[in-house]
Amino acid sequence: MNSSHCTAFTQILNHEGNTGDLAGVRVVAVFLGGNPEFPLSRSRVQSYTVQMRNMGVEIVDSIENLVKKVDVVVLGSVDGSQRLAQAEPVFRAGKPVFIDKPLAHNLADALKIQQLGKKYDVS
Repeated sequence: MNSSHCTAFTQILNHEGNTGDLAGVRVVAVFLGGNPEFPLSRSRVQSYTVQMRNMGVEIVDSIENLVKKVDVVVLGSVDGSQRLAQAEPVFRAGKPVFIDKPLAHNLADALKIQQLGKKYDVS
């Protein structure tokens, strides 16, 4: 959780007046993630954590614990090198996932993510 998209998506999805496809949709939990070796990631996690807590979102300690609490996962970190490792437990849990940009760190990881989605029959 080190992208402004995380807080922006939460504000949109948790808006009380949502109707249609967004009616009743809520961001209820997040996994912080982040990569201490990636400056853009490291420098943002604390600020976004505070913002998410202020919006009433539960912070969990792992993706494995996250998938127990949600119906869908949004992978919104800025570090594409973590995408494959982040996506695999979500797919294994049978949860649909939206992967924000970047999809992956490289083409090989992007193709593996696609294969995992097919293997676990989730999208």
